Amino acid sequence: METIARCINNSLTVILTCLALMLFSGVTIQQFIMALPVGVVVGIYDSIFVAGPLLVLWDRGMKTEPKAA
Repeated sequence: METIARCINNSLTVILTCLALMLFSGVTIQQFIMALPVGVVVGIYDSIFVAGPLLVLWDRGMKTEPKAA
């Protein structure tokens, strides 16, 4: 549970930083800054809905006994 909270806290910090950069930066960097939150959202999705279940499946696979040859 603390991993999800840490992920969300980090993501909110990055999004707030992007918002500040959008408001106070020049025109040349605006398009780059608009792409950063998209990457953050994709990272949040990956951390919660992809990496978590894969870790559970991996952990279950490690607990099974090896088959005798």
